[in-house]
Amino acid sequence: MMDRKLTAILASGAERLVSCDLGCLLHLEGGLRRRGAAIKVQHLAELVDEALE
Repeated sequence: MMDRKLTAILASGAERLVSCDLGCLLHLEGGLRRRGAAIKVQHLAELVDEALE
């Protein structure tokens, strides 16, 4: 399942991956790093905090 998700994320051209599920984020971030991807991974709360600054 992770390989399909990572392939889709990389194919999307996204610069950032945002989710509410911390476990899923950690798992996907590890997969992205192993593939050498530079996509920023954030919890939704971090994105909201960044937007409010």
